[in-house]
Amino acid sequence: RLKYFHLKRRGVGRAKNFGLLKARGAVVAFTDDDCIVDKEWLKIIYTSFQRDTDIEGMFGKVLPYKKTLNTGKVCPCIFLNRSRRFITQPRYHATRIGFGNNMSFKRRVFGKVGGFKEWLGPGSIGSNAEDAEFALRTILGGYKLLYNPEAKIFHDRWLSEEEFRKQRLSYSCGEVASYGHLAFKGERLGKKVVADNFRDSYFKITRALKSLLFLKTSGFQLLFNALEEFLWRFRGLVVTLIYSTR
Repeated sequence: RLKYFHLKRRGVGRAKNFGLLKARGAVVAFTDDDCIVDKEWLKIIYTSFQRDTDIEGMFGKVLPYKKTLNTGKVCPCIFLNRSRRFITQPRYHATRIGFGNNMSFKRRVFGKVGGFKEWLGPGSIGSNAEDAEFALRTILGGYKLLYNPEAKIFHDRWLSEEEFRKQRLSYSCGEVASYGHLAFKGERLGKKVVADNFRDSYFKITRALKSLLFLKTSGFQLLFNALEEFLWRFRGLVVTLIYSTR
C-alpha cells in the first residue's frame, strides 16, 4: 500500500506536484522526510474533513521530537498553537497558519487554484515557502482552511545555533520570494511581510555599524551576519521579480 517515487530533478514543489499526479484519494496529506507522524494523524485528518465539509485544507501542530535528548540544539518549523480555528483571511503563515510538514488538502482544490510553485521550496531557486504561498493562494481564492492542533507530527531535525542561523537565511529568502509574489498582486499582507524583512535588515546593519564606530570587536561579525541576511532577502526579491512577472 506504499509506493515510493524517485525524481531525478530536485525541488520540493516539483515533488509535491508529481505526488498530486499520482494521488487518487479525495484528500492528500503532506509531511516531510524528517518528521514522525502521530499514530492518529491520518484518522484525525479524515474525521476533520468529514466533520467540517466546507474546508478545503487543514494544518496541524508540529512538535519537537525527543526534546530532552537534544538539549542545546534548535528544532525549526515548530508550530505549537493550541486553539482550533478556521482561517478565511490571509495571515502570516509561521504564526497563524502552519507549515507544510503537517498539512492536508482536498485534491479537487489543486484543480481550482493550481499546484505548488516549483520555483519555491527547498531545492529550488526560491529556497523555501512553497507551502506558505499555496496556503495563502487558496485563502485568497475564497476557500476556507482549518488549523487543528489534534493533528500532530514530530519534527526530528536538530541544529546547532550556527546551523540554525544559516537555515534562517534560507527561510528569509523563501519568505521574501513567497510574499513578494503576493505583493505583486497588490495584497497588503505580502507588501507588509516584504517591507518588514528589509526593515529588519536595515536596523541590523545600522546596529552593526554603530558597534564598529564604538570599536566593539563583535561589530565585524554582526555586520557580516546582517549583510549576509540582506543578500539572501535580496535574492528572494530578485526571484519574485523574475517569476511574478512571467
